Amino acid sequence: MDKLMFWIVGGLLFYLYFKIIWKGEDTMVNKDFDTDKMMNLLEYYGYGKGTALAQNITYFIKKYAELEKVDWKLIAGIIAKESSFNIYAVGDYVDEDYYGKHHYASFGLGQIYTTKKKKEEWSTFDFICEYSRSYDIIREFNLNLQEYRDKEVIKAINMDINNVFFKPEVNIFLIARFIRIIMDKHNLDPYDYKRICYHYNVGINARLEGLGHWLLESNYYTTVLETINKLS
Repeated sequence: MDKLMFWIVGGLLFYLYFKIIWKGEDTMVNKDFDTDKMMNLLEYYGYGKGTALAQNITYFIKKYAELEKVDWKLIAGIIAKESSFNIYAVGDYVDEDYYGKHHYASFGLGQIYTTKKKKEEWSTFDFICEYSRSYDIIREFNLNLQEYRDKEVIKAINMDINNVFFKPEVNIFLIARFIRIIMDKHNLDPYDYKRICYHYNVGINARLEGLGHWLLESNYYTTVLETINKLS
């Protein structure tokens, strides 16, 4: 009887502690949060599937959380639950000299590296506009490439994107998109991507180890093309 009372009282105290005394954040409960709106925006920017856009997803999560004034874990949890995206290993593809140390966090539904830039943080408006502008640049440059012969592809890249894509705020995955589109435009073999990468010395010291995967992964490429078509 004493043991039974012990477990009953102990269980009650345990329940009261977590319900009354310790008011932990339930990051998955937010009745006012519009999940559909966020997922549509996520898909609009081409971030919805695969693991190819890990760093972009990191920024999206952080900035959208700021915009909606909610815990970033809510955003990350919904994305992990609602899409096929695996949130992990951002730090593996980011240059530490620019982005600084990677802060690792676990939130139950997935894992994510959050990065803190050494320079001033983007505002939400800057974040959204930057990616919208980037797609515009891709489309414009894609059209401009019609003026060049195949043998002048490298020359075109050097001249036209030196001051556009290879800036610190533009990450390796956007470069991957751009290179893949160029290769498709000129009927180049996807496995020949190094011809472009190594011919142009990337000025932001971004690591290129994972670039080939993002260029060759069919689902990612399809998502990119679909997104660009939507924005055309």
